[in-house]
Amino acid sequence: MKQLIYILLLATALLSSCSEELGMHQPIDKDGSKPGIVSNVAIKNFDGGATISYRLPADPDLQYVVAEYAINSTTIREAKASAHVTELTVDGFGDVGKYPVMLYAVDRSGNRSESVVVEVEPTEPAFRKVFKSLTLTEDFGGASLSFLNESQGNVGIVFLTADNNGDLVQNDALYTSQGSGFFSVRGFDTVAREFGVYVRDRWNNRSDTIIKTLTPLYETLLDKSKFAEYKLPTDAIPGYTGLGYVPSRAWNGRVEDLSWHTAEGGGITMPLHVTMDLGVVARLSRFTIWDRPGFIFAHHNPRKFIIWGSAVPPNPNGSFDGWVKLGEYESIKPSGLPVGQNNADDVAAAARGMEYSFPPGSPEARYIRIQVLQTWGNTSAFHFTEISFWGNPMTN
Repeated sequence: MKQLIYILLLATALLSSCSEELGMHQPIDKDGSKPGIVSNVAIKNFDGGATISYRLPADPDLQYVVAEYAINSTTIREAKASAHVTELTVDGFGDVGKYPVMLYAVDRSGNRSESVVVEVEPTEPAFRKVFKSLTLTEDFGGASLSFLNESQGNVGIVFLTADNNGDLVQNDALYTSQGSGFFSVRGFDTVAREFGVYVRDRWNNRSDTIIKTLTPLYETLLDKSKFAEYKLPTDAIPGYTGLGYVPSRAWNGRVEDLSWHTAEGGGITMPLHVTMDLGVVARLSRFTIWDRPGFIFAHHNPRKFIIWGSAVPPNPNGSFDGWVKLGEYESIKPSGLPVGQNNADDVAAAARGMEYSFPPGSPEARYIRIQVLQTWGNTSAFHFTEISFWGNPMTN
């Protein structure tokens, strides 16, 4: 702790010296009187940080309170809170431990109070907890991992693969605050190779690296010529068939073509579902859905949906008996812009199609039920222009 306090004091002295020499950010009027100190300090620790509350000094020209702290032996951070609030947050700590924090009250003349040194003791940061939860296994065309993120902290999960020289380099990364999930990298031959993964946070703290030699599983694009609509009595009613919106166009390989479109109006409400036959039993690895062009991330395009599967012909009464939930999904718009506003990233993502993975170990399936829970336009119908599936066919 003494070493960290020394680092903080040295950094404060250097900053003050630079400001005086350069005459930067100096107030027009300086009264030269230091404000009083904060008091009644209380600390509430959390994963990777702490919230510090306090009583403000009774200075009429008080401007803000600043906390200065070292998250390691080289990095100094600060957090500020205006004189209108009585708490601030310090974060970015890469491990559990006791860390000194120096609190200063600052007035409108730039005068700092005497320091108040408090000690925070953050609990284990999210990136370390996520790292401990990782399970890395072989997957179709590559490798996949599952993770837990109970505190829902913002983390980056970085996948590494061996390059032509055998060096591990970044292949892909997932930035997420989801409570759990899985993440895959694909596109590799079915030969043994090294994969690695580590977790980092937005302050560049990072975990150790898991390294495994894995052999990717075989996968192929399923033959769309075998796909067919499988009509069940509870399925959504087709719409606009006279205009060419028929199910078979959803697997004709033309992403710009007319789409599978359900009827709307007349009291129809979500959720709605349709059923299709892949023509072959397969261990499914992933699928891609393309939005209807001209309406990307809008209108009737699916936003939240569930994929159900069955290896045997489903119950003809249209119930969900015998169906297995293969995954629940959400279409994520890269830009995060409101519906109706798209940038270049959104357009590019829609052109590629939105790809989703099936969880590792999912059961074999031939019949697929697509159950849409919500569309981008919150409508009572849904459409998509093309769908593709990948996996390992079990039969011909």
